[in-house]
Amino acid sequence: MATLGVDVLINIMTFLRPPDITCKALYIACLHRIVWLNALEQMMEEHCIPKATFPTASMDNHALEHAALSPVKFSTLVKDSYDEDISPRSFRLLSNSLTREEKAIHSIKSAKSYTDILLTPGGRFLITSMQVTVVGSQESTSYLQLWDLGLPGRKDKAKVVASSIIAKKMVHLRQLSPTPDGSGFYLVSSHEIAPFSILVHKITAFEPVPKITRVNKWKIPAPLVSLAISDSRLAVLYSPSTIMVWDFESNLSATWDGHVELDGESPLPIHLYNDNIILYHSGKLSMWKVQELLPGERGTSAQHQCLFTFTELFGKEHPGNEIDYENDYLLPYSPWTCNSHQPKFLGINTASKFALYHLQNLTNIAAAHVPNILPTHIATVHDLGEDTMLASALQFCNGNLLYTAINDEGDTVFLCGVSNPLVQCQTVEALPTKCLAVPHHANAITNVQLCAATGRMCVLSGEEDIYVMDYLHPPPRKHDCPSLHQK
Repeated sequence: MATLGVDVLINIMTFLRPPDITCKALYIACLHRIVWLNALEQMMEEHCIPKATFPTASMDNHALEHAALSPVKFSTLVKDSYDEDISPRSFRLLSNSLTREEKAIHSIKSAKSYTDILLTPGGRFLITSMQVTVVGSQESTSYLQLWDLGLPGRKDKAKVVASSIIAKKMVHLRQLSPTPDGSGFYLVSSHEIAPFSILVHKITAFEPVPKITRVNKWKIPAPLVSLAISDSRLAVLYSPSTIMVWDFESNLSATWDGHVELDGESPLPIHLYNDNIILYHSGKLSMWKVQELLPGERGTSAQHQCLFTFTELFGKEHPGNEIDYENDYLLPYSPWTCNSHQPKFLGINTASKFALYHLQNLTNIAAAHVPNILPTHIATVHDLGEDTMLASALQFCNGNLLYTAINDEGDTVFLCGVSNPLVQCQTVEALPTKCLAVPHHANAITNVQLCAATGRMCVLSGEEDIYVMDYLHPPPRKHDCPSLHQK
């Protein structure tokens, strides 16, 4: 290494992952800005973080290095901590009071409390929904706010950069997904009280002047169970067991009976990958190929055969080693991972076991009766976590797969996961389950949003307070970081 020129070393480091750059032999080359700029871009791609999250043009070497190595630091914190609890380095409480200007612009008479939150990968942008009443109406409606929280680890002042009344009655925020043009993301929400409907908005969060605009709306005849978004397509499951695929940009759809018994107790997330629908229920993983999408009600089909049903998903069962299928569920779907080039995984959880599956692409098969993906069992891990509810989707952090879950009392956030499943000849093992400590007055937690790659978590407590917590130390020196939306 010592005989190689700096230019050669810099070129070599473009092929290395960020944690592999920090060695003595590469120290001189590491002083060059381009090294950490490339490392941060690679980190963002690996963890599905939008490029606009970090203002790289104004970040110096220390800030770039800190951001690029954040996944390593958080992963090390989880693995090496002797304590079961991991405490945040800092936390803040978002204000739930509106300014006079906000109330005047949207004719808001009174604001009550937060009802939902969604955090983008990277942890910089947060979507919140607040219950408000507007002038001339007695009914509550949803007031949407786009927050710029600043870079994780810093104490940047959080501010609202866009807001809108998105419906005449309350909605439930469901998912965020990156837009194909890279200007921001789609927000999918739903009305939980009849008449039921699904709403899609586009939020241009990465533009100089962010905007929130309505894209489309679709009425459904029954309560929504779950949904998944990929590009401009939505896969929807609603009562009693109807599956619908809707392209909200072209307004085309297909609907069929999934023949799934809904018990209303266990989570039943639907997954959408390319033209494939995946559902898991009572020990069975079922797959459908998406039919041709047609305009309006023409997309309705009473019969559409399931392509495959997989059983024995946790391996061969033996006497005395049966699975309790009353508490099993498929972890939720992540639109950010689905729309990236990163490997895709399914996690199936029970009270005592966790099964991990890798979705292999079958790109050369285009037949209508053959799926484009194949779930391949990687490992079954025993005693992964606690008896939890409201588990999150799987997310990458330094190659490991992590997810959060809330206990039944709503006062503890668990961090669970498995070691790197992509390393050849290495056994996939359960990572030590940790408790992500929250402020003691943050009880009755109803929503947890974590970006493990940057060590930031947001929680909604008691449907009133939102806490923003950073678990990593800030960069070693202070650096100015202008807002993406400075005027």
